[in-house]
This record gives sequence, C-alpha cells and structure tokens, in this order.
Amino acid sequence: MTDPWIIESTRFVAARAATVLAVAGAWLSASRGAAPLDRTAVAGNRPARDDDHPIGGSPMRARPPTWRRCRLRVARRRTGRAALRPSCPAAAILAASGLGILLSSGCGCVVDRIAFHPDRRPGPSVESLPVEVQPVRYATRDGETIEGCWVAATRRPDRLVLSFHGNAGNVSGRLPAIRRMAEVTGAAVLASGYRGYGESTGSPSEAGLRLDGEAALRYARAQLGFEPRQVVVVGRSLGTTVATHLATLAPDLAGIVLITPLSSGRDFGRAHFGSLGGTIVGSRFDNLGRAAAIRSPVLVIHGDADEVVPYANGLRLYAAIPGPKRLLTIAGGRHNDLELVDARAFWSTLAAFVADPAAVTTRGDGLRSGAAAAVGKEGARLGEPGRRPEAVLPGRTSEAASL
Repeated sequence: MTDPWIIESTRFVAARAATVLAVAGAWLSASRGAAPLDRTAVAGNRPARDDDHPIGGSPMRARPPTWRRCRLRVARRRTGRAALRPSCPAAAILAASGLGILLSSGCGCVVDRIAFHPDRRPGPSVESLPVEVQPVRYATRDGETIEGCWVAATRRPDRLVLSFHGNAGNVSGRLPAIRRMAEVTGAAVLASGYRGYGESTGSPSEAGLRLDGEAALRYARAQLGFEPRQVVVVGRSLGTTVATHLATLAPDLAGIVLITPLSSGRDFGRAHFGSLGGTIVGSRFDNLGRAAAIRSPVLVIHGDADEVVPYANGLRLYAAIPGPKRLLTIAGGRHNDLELVDARAFWSTLAAFVADPAAVTTRGDGLRSGAAAAVGKEGARLGEPGRRPEAVLPGRTSEAASL
C-alpha cells in the first residue's frame, strides 16, 4: 500500500512543479522567441496580408492598446504548431521574475506542509501518567510555550539524555519510548516537544524548531542543573536537525546521537522527487552544512532499508562529520522499526554511548547489527535475543511521514 505521506507530498510538489514549469516555459520561449513567419503561407495557403503581422496589422492601422501588445501571443508556423513569443519585453521580464521568486523562496509553504505532521491532541492527564514521568513546560525566546516529559535518573544522575522526536505525532505519544530510554541508559531523560505539537503553543517551522531546542537546553541547565558536558542530545529523523543545531551552539556537549538522519532537505527532495524536488526544498534542514562545526562525539544509527530517508543520505552526513564518530547500521532496518529489527544492537550501542561517548567512538569506524551486541555491558543485559522494546502508543507516533 502506498504511503499516504508520499501521496500527499507528490500532490503538493506536483502542483508547485507545474507552476514552476509553466513560468519556466514562458520565460524560455520569451528568451528564444519564435521563428520568423512564412509570409507566403499564413492562415492556410492564401497570400500574406499586412494584417497577418503578429504585432498588429497594416502600418496604416491604429496600433492596439499597450496591454494587448504586452500579451504573449501565439504565432502559427507553417507546420501548424504554435510558438509563444513576447510582444514586448515586459512579458519576458514578468515571466523571469515569477520564476525567480518561486525558486528563491524554496517553495516554503509546500515544504512545511510536507515536513510537519503535528498531532495537536493533549496528552494524558498528570494523574494517569506513570509515576516516574513528569510533564514540564518551558518558554522559548520568541514567547512560545513548549511541552516536554521528564524522567529522573535511576543509575546515572550525572547524565541527561535530551531527546527530540521526528516530524509526526507529539511528545506525549512517545511515553513508552521515553521510559525505555531511561530504563536502558539509567540516565535522566528530557524529551522535548515542538511548537504546534500537542499542548505546545505556536505553529511549526524550521526556525521555530531550532528555538524550541535552544529552550530545552536552557531548561536543562537552569532548572535541572545539567551542564552541556553532561548532556547527550538524541535526535531522530527531523529531530536530527535540532540536534546538529545544538551541537554547533554548544560544542562541549557530551555527545550527539543521530537516528535515521537526513543529510539535507535538498538531498531528501532529490531522493523522492528528482532534481526538481531538490530545487523546491532548497537549503532547508541542512544537517550537512552544520556537520563540519560538530566537535562532540557522534553516534549515527541508520537502517540500510530506510524507505523515507535513504541510507545513502545518512552515510553522506556521517562522512562529513570531522570529529570522533561511530556508525551503527541496522541490517534490514526501515525508518521506524530499528528497535524492532534488532533491539539488542540498537539499545546496547545507545546505552554504551550515553555512558561513555568517547569510548564508543574510538572503537572503530562502523558496526553492523549483529556485531554490536557486546558494545556496552550496560546495554548487553537489556538485549536478550527475542526481546522487543515496548510498542509506541498506536496511532500517535507513526513516522511513515517522517523527515
């Protein structure tokens, strides 16, 4: 069955592409012009007359109004095919300007419609939350209020995992995954939401997500007492763009985990819609552009069967990161099932990295699932064969639409 997100994305991109192509066609025709008319065979085989001239008839006739002369007119060639040609330079200028505006804007409304799929439903009441989970709120620099979930540490009070989810659902729909993260790592976990998602105020945007991430890091420091050197930032899918942004702002972060990361929005667009898709997305969601500034140890986890963010995009981003790094490839893993395909490799590697990022990133360049189970003793005990992680809440966190 075709992914509904792919269908919706295709509709929006096709609509905008049609507009771009129409303007581009007009501009190209304007710049090239039409072939001279065959004066001996205009309008059939009758002799040519002065009023057959495309600009407006006999020299003795009054010229048509300016607005008519500025239209793109159709001149019939001898073959019967029509060719667009401008009757004044204004047409070419308008067409070129329209194309420039469309392309330079990055078609932002289309990109945002594809990128963000918030679930605005409120989360469970405080009374119904698991006892170890606490809802938190914090303010952004532009005045929005962001919801988050906090789980206290069980074994590592000196370590905080700051987590950013993908583009669909909301943070409260990920409570099982948040609790699992806390159980596996033993660290405190602060899972941050985004503006326009769940009970957070505002509307989602790329710039807004960066501000939301900054607010979460400030809250972790000011209210929870964690310095950046004690924080491991985990970003998944679209959340990796927030993680790389924070990595450039706080180079002393303990570590960065990028799960199913996109290299850039342009690469994502090209992968799904060809070169035109890359042009439409433009420079949005550019992890690749921030990679050179990352100084913290990095763990990249990606499935080699990812149907949303191609595995090749993750490899490209991994290659661009200059500092200490480690790659875990989940064989057969798709975009949303890495923990299900190989729970042992996923959780043991993640737990070992949170415990000691520097140690994990110095043990080699890359791992494939099946060879990663013994990376860390903390994670190994949670990775018994056949054990699967807790399921996410049904219908709330699917990231088949994920970036």
